[in-house]
Amino acid sequence: MKIFIEGKYRNRFPYDIKSQLTSKGHVFTRDASECEVMLGTKLTANMLSEMKTLKAVFAPKTGADKFPLEALDARGIGLVCSHASAPYVAEHAFALTIALMHRVAELHNRLSDGDWCAGASSWDSLRDKAVGIIGFGSVGREYAKLFAPFACRIIVQDRGKALPKGVEKVETVTDVIDKSQIILFALPKTADSISVLTDRDYDAMKGKFIINVGRAETVSEKKLYLLLESGHLAGYASDVWTGAQGREEKKNACKASHYPFERFANVVMSPHCAIHAKGKEDVAISDAALSLLKYCTGESVRYIDLKRGY
Repeated sequence: MKIFIEGKYRNRFPYDIKSQLTSKGHVFTRDASECEVMLGTKLTANMLSEMKTLKAVFAPKTGADKFPLEALDARGIGLVCSHASAPYVAEHAFALTIALMHRVAELHNRLSDGDWCAGASSWDSLRDKAVGIIGFGSVGREYAKLFAPFACRIIVQDRGKALPKGVEKVETVTDVIDKSQIILFALPKTADSISVLTDRDYDAMKGKFIINVGRAETVSEKKLYLLLESGHLAGYASDVWTGAQGREEKKNACKASHYPFERFANVVMSPHCAIHAKGKEDVAISDAALSLLKYCTGESVRYIDLKRGY
């Protein structure tokens, strides 16, 4: 089988897995047009049209929304995404949650200016809170685990899947919002997820802390901005923004959003860096490479549902 590794991953592809593949007769090629298997994240419909023999794509990332899913589906090409970074994304989401509720950035900035906030430096504890998770996939499940020491209730929408012991399931996303004080969005970008919230859901966010580490488009930045401006939200923290998401987009983006979220003290912002845990940069690459090895040796792998987008 001919295997193509995208350039930026070529030197980071695990040597032991490459050795196993070559020893079994598989060949690594630098010509994408002749490959049967690809590991990478850059694939457009135009590129795909030149790859006549492609059978499967292995992506060292979680999100599938940047891939030409319809074109892959039409040709029966499988897409396997890695969820190996989920614990680190969840950890960053937890850090954003604590920073927001403990007012870490705000109090730091005020004390740096000599303001001790005498009598006005109280913060919100995580203990005994109801935590709603919208998007209870690999990241959401890891995030839930981090609340165990704080005696929190974990609330998720019932989507017919088995849930960990102690997780409370409700019928709708609206129910999750109604019953929660802290709400994490960890949704992939799909046709369903970008329209998951109603005006009624935003109205129900009064006094709640919202955190987003999924995709920026799964919430309305305009509506959240207006809720912050009116004092409706307790706070908002996000690692994902509509201003830029990919590395190339970030080079040219001056602002995270069309709306000046930075003016609010009860907002914590990070630059889409939840997967950038130091020393863990190659976790997803190694995981994708292992899936590729399994595929090439006839073992089963977990494909993305191309129609649903996750």
